[in-house]
Amino acid sequence: MAEATLSASDFEPLAQTREIQGISRPSLSYWQDAWLRLKANSRALISLYLVAGLLAFTTIGPLLWQVDPAAQDVEQISQPPGAERRATIVEPYQPWDGSSLLTLSTGLRLAQAANSQSVRLLWDPHTRSEPLPDLPQHLPDRCRGRTRTAAV
Repeated sequence: MAEATLSASDFEPLAQTREIQGISRPSLSYWQDAWLRLKANSRALISLYLVAGLLAFTTIGPLLWQVDPAAQDVEQISQPPGAERRATIVEPYQPWDGSSLLTLSTGLRLAQAANSQSVRLLWDPHTRSEPLPDLPQHLPDRCRGRTRTAAV
């Protein structure tokens, strides 16, 4: 077996060739690091673009679409699709003052001012007013009830 010869230089410390605690890359802020990680994840980036697009459509959409949602033909509700269509042209909207038909009914009167959520009526069975006149012709037949008496 070969004998190893050791000298005093074999026991000296080695020279340092690099810095042990050096900065390997510049430090990033929280948002810079999050943006780099988001750019690396393609599914998350596509989802971000979808959410940004939805936000843009909800804010810009009403400015582009100028159709009044209240302008609708309510007589066409529950009608099947087809070519047979008739439109009813009515007078311009005028707010109801609460007195036109109720004063002519049989004992009904407003208990308080009517609003868009409720109409509160009081009924006095002992008070009888004059019978209802004929309803306007633009109302459908189902609105002209059988119990109504015609004005003479």
